[in-house]
Amino acid sequence: MRFFDSILHSKDEKAAHQTLPMTPSHLRKRFQQHPDGSHSHHLTMPAPSLLTGLLGEKPWRRHYSKDHQEIRSAVNASPTCFTQSWTCHQVIGRGAFGVVRLAHKKESPHINYAVKEFRPKKSETTADYAKRLTFEFCIGSTLHHHTHVTEILDLMPLDDTSSVFCQVMEYCDGGDLFDLLPHQLETDEANCLFKQLIRGVHFMHSMGIAHRDLKPENLLLTSTGCLKIGDFGSAAYFFKDTILVKSKGVVGSAPYIAPEEFVQQEYDASKVDIWSCGMIYMAMRTGTHLWHVAQQGKDDAYDRYLEFRHLLQDERDKARHHSDTLTHADCISAAKTTIKEKAKEGDYDVLAALEMASKKLVYRLLDPAPEKRILTPDILKNEWFGNIKTCQSD
Repeated sequence: MRFFDSILHSKDEKAAHQTLPMTPSHLRKRFQQHPDGSHSHHLTMPAPSLLTGLLGEKPWRRHYSKDHQEIRSAVNASPTCFTQSWTCHQVIGRGAFGVVRLAHKKESPHINYAVKEFRPKKSETTADYAKRLTFEFCIGSTLHHHTHVTEILDLMPLDDTSSVFCQVMEYCDGGDLFDLLPHQLETDEANCLFKQLIRGVHFMHSMGIAHRDLKPENLLLTSTGCLKIGDFGSAAYFFKDTILVKSKGVVGSAPYIAPEEFVQQEYDASKVDIWSCGMIYMAMRTGTHLWHVAQQGKDDAYDRYLEFRHLLQDERDKARHHSDTLTHADCISAAKTTIKEKAKEGDYDVLAALEMASKKLVYRLLDPAPEKRILTPDILKNEWFGNIKTCQSD
């Protein structure tokens, strides 16, 4: 890696952040650094839009089905109906699955929870619906009690006659990472959240589970900046009984999908998660996507990134070839000059916004060859990663 270290150019290190005095809560910045080197996050749930607010005022839509008893038996959910002991408030999230609402138990109105609704899809059989319900709940239950994974607490029918089910989860009162991207994240702020993300992914992978749809919208935040991975609807076991289980099909949101999903019939889903983590980090650092889709020939920015990697590899090979006739310093100098000139000419270096140390690691996360892509155990051992200061304990 010495060759890579010496020729991969990047921007100069930014000046250290100025420490900020403590201020009243209503005047606090979103991210504050303190004189002792620590930092704090002050996040709030974004105000609901007018449309979301109106939707939130409407009651739950019942979905009556003659098969509701069969569904309930297949799911083996809580015998208690949601409407018997819970009160719902506004909609706080929406997706293809339905909506997420803020709710509390009737006997403890001061404690908030998030409740995700499930309803049968068109043309979905009772068996398929029950499988979808139980799979996400079981995955989430397997991953309970980890700081960086959203805790799933219960699954229950809406009422006695509805086929709608409610998944009760812990409530994250700081919104999600997607809400932060329009604002320029400070480098240390992005690094802190990135470290939390990797810790959560490492835990998932240690349990043999891959998320397969990591993106800012699925990374929830508390008001104090604790990141929690949520929405396990696309998750899959990639390791069972010491056997690698490969995934099939293209899953996720286009900017975060790993390139092998487009070209391989089967792939290791844990390595797909690593790619997504690299893309999420770059989104935090730049406020935008590196590219729209990681398919060669279909996205100019991705093609330039591949050219940059080829350029580095070519110069590395040349330096090795000439090492017998030139000194190591001469080889490095020549390669560095060539890379700078060609990268600038072709605008190849899409990672130019990063400092050297972070750039080296992201380069390994975003390796188009999944068999060479770094995994979480080695990420955790990385020197730059280990030095990241986070607001959350290990």
